[in-house]
Amino acid sequence: MTDPIAVRNQVLERIGERADAQVVATIGPSELTRFANSFIHQNVGEIRSSVVLTVISDGRVAELVGSSTSDAGLARLVEQGLELVRISPIDADWPGLASPAPLGEMPGRVETEPTPQHRADAVKSFLGAGPDLNGAGFCSTERLESAFGNTKGLMADGVATRTVFDGILRTDTSSGSAHHCSSDFQSLDADALGRLAYERAILGADPITIETGTYEVVLGHDAMAEVVMELGLYGFGGRSVVDQESFVEPGASQFDRAITIVDDALAPGGVNYAFDVEGTPKERLVLVDAGVSGGPCHSRRTGRRMGVRSNGYAPSGDLGEWYGGGPMDIMVAPGTKTVDELIGEVERGMYVATFNYCRCLEPLTVEVTGLTRNGTFLIENGEIVRGLTNMRFTQSFVEAVAPGNVLGLSNDPRFGHADAGPAYVRAPAARLARFNFTGNADG
Repeated sequence: MTDPIAVRNQVLERIGERADAQVVATIGPSELTRFANSFIHQNVGEIRSSVVLTVISDGRVAELVGSSTSDAGLARLVEQGLELVRISPIDADWPGLASPAPLGEMPGRVETEPTPQHRADAVKSFLGAGPDLNGAGFCSTERLESAFGNTKGLMADGVATRTVFDGILRTDTSSGSAHHCSSDFQSLDADALGRLAYERAILGADPITIETGTYEVVLGHDAMAEVVMELGLYGFGGRSVVDQESFVEPGASQFDRAITIVDDALAPGGVNYAFDVEGTPKERLVLVDAGVSGGPCHSRRTGRRMGVRSNGYAPSGDLGEWYGGGPMDIMVAPGTKTVDELIGEVERGMYVATFNYCRCLEPLTVEVTGLTRNGTFLIENGEIVRGLTNMRFTQSFVEAVAPGNVLGLSNDPRFGHADAGPAYVRAPAARLARFNFTGNADG
């Protein structure tokens, strides 16, 4: 069975009157082309299918995940769910099933059917921008249909399409990367990505090591996306608020006036669904308005604990367990300058393309430590003068975008690849007055 609506309906019919339940069935093609040493070495495709079933009975809750969508597989999943809920502990925080509610309308999407040849052509274009360098990376495409339903009568379904390209070009002493994510394959410009990665790799050749300390920085789109993603999860996530581990004070001016952040699954260019994993329609939510905090994001479970309703931010999988509710379709309002203009205003500082292996040390300040990679440069007198070896930073991300520390934003926001994934944050590049680097190649 390949129709998620039919799968959803069959699961609910099999549950019948024996328990309350909700189910999310997601099915669709997912394909991937990988390359290394400037050659394609892997091309794979599959029909992904997952069925997430939550069964509720007598205050007990059990959740199961299956991949089979055959009649026998669905029957087995339902019977296992009914058996598991019987022996599960009482869940005192269970918020109950969502009631039927109208969904917002997703913007029109350009749907294409990328073939292996299309992805191979994209890889060829990327590598063609730097034929003398060593290239690696991947191009993935997917089109997933998802159908939600519960025994209270709430039904929702939708389609999510996504194209992701991540590539890196290397010299003997440096590397440069580029990232793309969009809802349609046609917007992928692999040649432009290749030229960006090539430029970063060449500029970064024979890097030097500089002393640690506090520097003015220009963060590239991917690095800025990491900053915003960490703020979103640790500050605006419902569980952080419930557990009083969030820095967010709604109505307070906690950010620079240049910072406005919204979460809007229905905005043009979005790559996710109009409903969350609890079936609740996603609402447009202002997280920061010209520096003033808003939010937070709630699932049904965290909303119940705060005495408010869910606004459609129950994330799936591990993110749901950790954060209880968090922004997944984040957009940072752009500034007015180009990235080159931001760099041109720096007397002495750094340009950082991407961060790597970021870990939050202190949730209340969102103090994060991590590494720079694939493009770290010294800026002097408004120009990139040479590459730097990777640096370790330890920085409060709240302070990074605090009042007075944001000196400019670029006018070209795009999806940035944060540690949490490639499709959560659309951010511009940012010029920040101070950023703390606590380690270098010497230790």
